[in-house]
Amino acid sequence: MFISMTGYGSSTFEDKNLSVGVEIKSLNSRFFDLNVKCYFLSAQLEDKIRAYVQKKLVRGSVNLNINVENFHSFDTNSKQLQNTIASYKEIERKYDIELNYSSIFTLNQFNKSKFLSKNDENKIYKCVKEAVEILIAMREKEGENIKINFIKYLNNCNKNILKIDHIFNQEAFKNIKKNDSLKVTETSDDNLKDDIQEEIDRLKSHIIMINKSIESKEFSGKKISFILQEVLRESNTILSKFQKKNVLKHSIDLKVQTEKLREQINNIL
Repeated sequence: MFISMTGYGSSTFEDKNLSVGVEIKSLNSRFFDLNVKCYFLSAQLEDKIRAYVQKKLVRGSVNLNINVENFHSFDTNSKQLQNTIASYKEIERKYDIELNYSSIFTLNQFNKSKFLSKNDENKIYKCVKEAVEILIAMREKEGENIKINFIKYLNNCNKNILKIDHIFNQEAFKNIKKNDSLKVTETSDDNLKDDIQEEIDRLKSHIIMINKSIESKEFSGKKISFILQEVLRESNTILSKFQKKNVLKHSIDLKVQTEKLREQINNIL
């Protein structure tokens, strides 16, 4: 399964009491990391949202912004306001001055926050879910686009492996004919130095495993990334063991194509 870790989703909701705007962005990361920004969330609702987002997105660096405007979110602290006005009047009387009363209304100390109702929290949670679903759809689309290039690079790898295999078999056949008149003991050491059949067989097996992982219903990013490390290791071994000019370009291109595959897979779940 090819699903990208990069995506974006947004959702809005508004009624006579509440306005909600949700934006969520995700980027590739080795682990799941969620940053939530919202003033009004209760601890219980934030925990619920975090659990849901992690379950749905699995991995990635995720930024979730929730803008909530509760049209009835504040009550006036009347008693405190009356005491402040009385203090202003006392200062005016005592020092025979006039004060600007409008300045006291800029002070947030006269506002008391209301807790969001359960119904309002459900509306926020629903809005988050809608944004996450949009992000997932974008991830899936991006994953399909990455898959196209990935398969192209994988096919290039396979072509190089088949070319290396063909050249090696030709060289091995020539050596057999050349050494027919020699004793086995005189040629066995040299043959072992150049023998890359084991590496070729492992490379073919790795390509098959990667193709199966691509079509699997499970998240394949980490598994394929590990296999590609092995492909790179085998290609390095071939370069060091079988230093023939006609195989050199295929071994080098195999490494180049493998590096391209590793860049692609870094963004896949």
